[in-house]
Amino acid sequence: MRSTGIAVVATHPPRRCGIATFSLDLIAALRLADPGIAVKVAAIEEPGVRYSYGDDVRWRVRQGDAQSFRDLADAINESDVVAGSMSIPGEGHTDAVLWQNGRITDLGLLPGEGGIFTDASGINKTNEVAGSGDNRESMERAWVWRNGTMTDIGTLGGPQAAAYAINNAGQIVGFAQTSTDADHGYVFAGGKMTDLGLNIFPYAINNNGVIVGPGAAAARSSSAAAPVRTSRT
Repeated sequence: MRSTGIAVVATHPPRRCGIATFSLDLIAALRLADPGIAVKVAAIEEPGVRYSYGDDVRWRVRQGDAQSFRDLADAINESDVVAGSMSIPGEGHTDAVLWQNGRITDLGLLPGEGGIFTDASGINKTNEVAGSGDNRESMERAWVWRNGTMTDIGTLGGPQAAAYAINNAGQIVGFAQTSTDADHGYVFAGGKMTDLGLNIFPYAINNNGVIVGPGAAAARSSSAAAPVRTSRT
């Protein structure tokens, strides 16, 4: 018999608002009522903001971005596998993990980088995982987990990068710093990171290679996200 699971889609601490406090109280009440219920959170974030959460948060969705919510539904419904992170008891670090049929697979930390956390942000239908972690200099790094191996996918010449989403073709989007420490959006495919430009923050990519996220041009004209189409590799 399959165990019951509940996904709470709401703002969540450390974001400071009344709904975030309510979601925290709701989760506590659900667990008090039935300790066997698996409660996971899809945290709603403002565009351009990324919070550091505890173990309850398994997904992130962008406020006002309808595609982000569709992607969340796909992530929940397409597979019984859930990607997230959890604190490793007694070891002082937080690792990206996969949950499937009540079993946890620890994806570990970035190999050889000396960091203390990894966090999974996206998963596709073949269980390839994209996420972010840190190194010994406390710099954020983007990674992909394929065939049991976690690999740093690099930057655009600067010290930091983050990965936000991965599609079924294995294309990854996120932001990375350039050699001047400017934050640029990117798409990673075929082992290569392609620069999408300054102040572009791609948060989602569908299976046709269309990227969605807030950008400087879109922000000047409207509050809508700007779609960018990529070629599939």
